[in-house]
Amino acid sequence: MGVKDNGKIGVTKSFYQEMFLTYHKPLCVFVMKMVSPEEAEDIVDNVFMAMWEKQLRFNDSNHLKAFLFRAVYNQAITLVNHKKYVNRTMREMPREEWDEDNYLRNRIETEVYMEVVQAVEQLPERCREVFKLSYVDGLKVSEVARKLSISEDTVKTQRLKARKQLQEILKDLYPLCWFIFMLGR
Repeated sequence: MGVKDNGKIGVTKSFYQEMFLTYHKPLCVFVMKMVSPEEAEDIVDNVFMAMWEKQLRFNDSNHLKAFLFRAVYNQAITLVNHKKYVNRTMREMPREEWDEDNYLRNRIETEVYMEVVQAVEQLPERCREVFKLSYVDGLKVSEVARKLSISEDTVKTQRLKARKQLQEILKDLYPLCWFIFMLGR
C-alpha cells in the first residue's frame, strides 16, 4: 500500500497506480448515474490527478475510499448544477435532482458492483469468459457459443457453474446482486 507517515497513508507512485486500477471503473460507474460516461471519466481522472498533485494522506483505506467517493460525487454535483443553470437559461428541462439519498443508494450499488466484479474475477477462466459475454455483454447463448467456438450446451453449463460459484463466493449478497445486475437487463 502507501507509505505511512505519522500513521497516515501517503500516496506513492505504486500506491497511486494500485488505487487507480482498483477504483477508477467503480467510481466512473458511480457517477455515470448523474453524468455522461465521458464526463464521469473526466471527473474521476481529475480527482485522481488532484489527489496526486496535492500528495494527500489518509488515515486508512476506508478514509481513502470515502474520500474518493465523496470527491467524485461532489464534482458530479457541481457539474450537474452547472448544467441545470445552463439549461434553465436556455429554457430546457433541468436534470433530475440529486440529494443525499441518491448518493447513498448509488454508493451502495457501486459497492455491490465492486464485490461482484471481484467475485467474477475469481471464477475459472472459461467460466469467467462465458459469464462476462452472457451477463455483462448481454450476448445470447448461441452468440457466446459462436464467439468462443464451443457448443451451446457448454455455454449453458458454464453459465450455471458461474452462477453457483458466485452464489458461494457472494453468499448473502448474491440475491441482491442477481436482482440488481441480472434481472435489471
